[in-house]
Order: sequence, then C-alpha cells, then structure tokens
Amino acid sequence: MKAAIFGDIHGNAAALRAVFDDMDRIGVDYAVCTGDIAFRGPAPLESLSLLLERGCDGFVVGNTDQWLYQGFPEGFSPPPERLEQLRTFREWALERLGASDLATLRSFAFSHRFSLGPHTVLVVHSSPKSTEDWYDAASSDQELLPLFEGAGACDILVYGHIHTPFVRRIHRRWLMNTGSVGNPVDGDYRASYLLLEADRNGLHVQIRRVAYDVDETARLAAERGFPLAEAYAQALRTGHGL
Repeated sequence: MKAAIFGDIHGNAAALRAVFDDMDRIGVDYAVCTGDIAFRGPAPLESLSLLLERGCDGFVVGNTDQWLYQGFPEGFSPPPERLEQLRTFREWALERLGASDLATLRSFAFSHRFSLGPHTVLVVHSSPKSTEDWYDAASSDQELLPLFEGAGACDILVYGHIHTPFVRRIHRRWLMNTGSVGNPVDGDYRASYLLLEADRNGLHVQIRRVAYDVDETARLAAERGFPLAEAYAQALRTGHGL
C-alpha cells in the first residue's frame, strides 16, 4: 500500500492540484491530510473544496483551521505587528468561507491512526498533545523525544506544522514531517508531502517535491486583494515564510 500524508495547504489551490496530480501519477492507495487548509492564502474556499472533492482517508485539524472557526487560543501573544497581520489574514479568509465550511473544518479529527503493513502510523498536526506545539527540524533527537509522549502504540509518527520536511529514526521509532503543500519554508518553492510504502523488503519513505505554477497563485493573490500580496508572492517563489 502506498500512503500519502500531506498538509499545510494554506489556501494555495494550485499547489494542492499539483500534489493530487502527482499522487494520481504514482498510484496512491491511502491519503491523510494534516490540516491547515485555508488560512493565509488567496484560495481558501477552492482549497477546501478541492480537498473534499478529492477525499481523504483521514482529515486532521491544524492550528489555523481552529483559528478560523474558534479564534486564537487563550494566551496567544505574538508580537503586536504579527498578531495584527494574523487577524487580517483570518478576517480575509472568513469573508470567503461560509458556516458550512467552518463546520467542515471543525469536524476534522485531532489525530489519525492507521496500519501500513506491519507498522502503525499516527498522524497529527503538530504533536499528539496540541495543534500549537513547535518541534523544529533542526532539533536534536533528545529535543524531539517529547513528541512521542501521548502517541501511544505507534512506530511511525508523522506531523506537519513546521513546513520543513524530514525523516528521522529516533530510539527505534520513525519521526517524519510532511513539509508544506502551500508554503514551504526550507528554501525550495515546490510543494512537499510524504509517500510511505511497506512491502516485504521493509519500509520505504519519500519526501516528494512537486513543482507547480507559483505565478498562478501570485496572480490570484494580487487580483483578489490578498493581504501583503507582493510579500506573499516573494515568499512562495523563494520557499520562505511570510
């Protein structure tokens, strides 16, 4: 079985279409989305609609999905300028999403567990305890160990959130990050997702990078009056955060 795990779409429908095309080309049997569908991108509704039309075997909620349907969490206190920016992104997305769309985001699970051959895979957005935790790709094995707390019986833990893909083996278990479909920050503009396959020869993992039409997303941002459209386009083209 080939399993695709992807997420952090962030309202970039062109990137999501390219990822789905790649999945179709290689013949994916099972797919799980790690959340962050619509926030901070020029195509929030299209991204959600495309995801639902395609369908997944598991939908996991992300922190920005929660921001859309319930607001920022208590105690959330980024620098004032950043908070104002996030509020602007939230308001812009909410103007384009209906009550049923928010209800759909609210229906997503906190985690998704499935079997892949002899392996048990747990998929979360940022950790088994929260959608807001931050475990950086540059962290040491020791610093990443707390991620497994609350994971239960699994030998593969997959998360998103940090927009930087990696695959690590830590104390006989696998820890993997999907990267981001819609806004990678590792210096590579291409959409990122994980492909896992288990057969009699063992576990095979690929970090898939998929080129897409960045200019299409940039044009859409400008045409729709997306906040900070120029800075957003530059972030997409360079593979850096906004």
